[in-house]
Parts: sequence; structure tokens; C-alpha cells
Amino acid sequence: MNAVLAHSPAVIYLKDLEGRYLMVNPIWCEVTGITREHAIGATDHDLLQRETAERFVLNDRRVAETGEPVQSEEYLPQSDGVVHTLMSYKFPVADEEGRVFAVGGVSTDITEIKQRERQYRVLVDTIPGTVYRCRLDEHWTMLFMSQEVETLTGYPTADFLNNAVRSFASVIHPEDAETVDNT
Repeated sequence: MNAVLAHSPAVIYLKDLEGRYLMVNPIWCEVTGITREHAIGATDHDLLQRETAERFVLNDRRVAETGEPVQSEEYLPQSDGVVHTLMSYKFPVADEEGRVFAVGGVSTDITEIKQRERQYRVLVDTIPGTVYRCRLDEHWTMLFMSQEVETLTGYPTADFLNNAVRSFASVIHPEDAETVDNT
């Protein structure tokens, strides 16, 4: 188990129900810039900026109170001013009788992925015309669609995603349907 904690590329931690760190792995220390010795026994309020600590504690509390895992994006400001985005999976840790005594967590730094998403969005939003990704089904179910579709159709992008309000096929003029199907 120690080898898994030591070599995992993910941030791994365990807190008691009072929010005190019981265990952190080396990557947790690297990402937070806090030593293991300083972290063990401390709470997020002792270690992090108030707003960050409150968001982390809120997710921990949800896990402890419901006994259900929670997955969410969490934001961790760094000393250089960069805010890292973590995809955090927090879960209850129970004893043999099923009583929750701790909250465990595994977090992955997705900062670079989020930066690439933003770059992609800027690129897509500056292309004249509608950019989309769809299923090849009878309704052309949209999985992704640029905002430009509103200019083309008069309907907001959200209406088309997963056919929430309407399908893309529904706005194709009947006289054009065969041509569109054959392209």
C-alpha cells in the first residue's frame, strides 16, 4: 500500500471527521507545497486560504453526512498565483460496523486539460459557421456545438445538445433532408 501512495501520480489523502489530515501522499505535498509533517493533524483551515478551505470542507461534509462519494472540480491557488483545477473524488471510509470515521480523497490535477478546453473554445467560437460533433443517428444528436448555431437557426446551442429541446434534424428543411443525408 505504501508503494501505491508513494508512486501514484494522483493526490491522495485521508481526513478524520473533524477535517484533520490523517494521511497525505508525496504528490499531495508537491501540489500543495505543504510538508507531510505540517499537514498531519492540521485542517484545511489551518493550511489553505479561507475560501479554498471552505469549499474543500463543504465537499468533505457532504461525504461524511450522506455516506456517499462526491466527485467535483476543486480549485487550489498556488503561491505563484496560478489556480490549479483538481478533479476530486471524495468517499466515506467506514469501520467494520459500517460507521464512517474518515473521508478519503483522490484528486487529479486537470489544469492543463482545462486550459486546452479554453483554447479550443476560443478557436471554435472564432470560426465563422457552426462547428459541431454529433452522433450519426436519425436525429443528428449533437454532442458538441458552437454558439454560432444560434445565428444560423435562431435557437440557442443548449436546445440542440443531446436533443434537449429539439434535434438538429428537426431544423433541416424537408426539401433539403435528402441532400443533407447524402453528404
